[in-house]
Amino acid sequence: SCDDTFLVSSYIDWDPYYQLIINSTIAGIRIPEEYCGGFAEGSVKLTALNEKAGVVPTGAAEMVEGAINALKSGEFDVFDTDSFTVNGQKVTTYLANVNDDAAFTGDTEVIIDGAFAESEFRAAPYFDLIIDGIIVPQS
Repeated sequence: SCDDTFLVSSYIDWDPYYQLIINSTIAGIRIPEEYCGGFAEGSVKLTALNEKAGVVPTGAAEMVEGAINALKSGEFDVFDTDSFTVNGQKVTTYLANVNDDAAFTGDTEVIIDGAFAESEFRAAPYFDLIIDGIIVPQS
């Protein structure tokens, strides 16, 4: 079972978003249409390491804590374009369809300072950018 194999899981904590909604309403400020919180905002959290499974390597807790701190400080970006390739090439430009149209035409550059700004301009994933090593089932 999964309980015997997973190392850690992420989850969403909705409290920061609810606080934003409540505080915006009280202040009479428009609630943002697009919101994406991460570790720094307290919207993304991790479960405790699964010591039960016996799969946690020595030093894992420290490595996870270091990664979280680097994400919070902005030192590390999981979408750094140096960390992945598409069709064997580094991604240096990508036009996302932010201003919807029927043809889903790319209209907004989302590679900013060497990182893929995945949720900067819209709260929706980009399923057409297939990172090398990702296996996509064929129907």
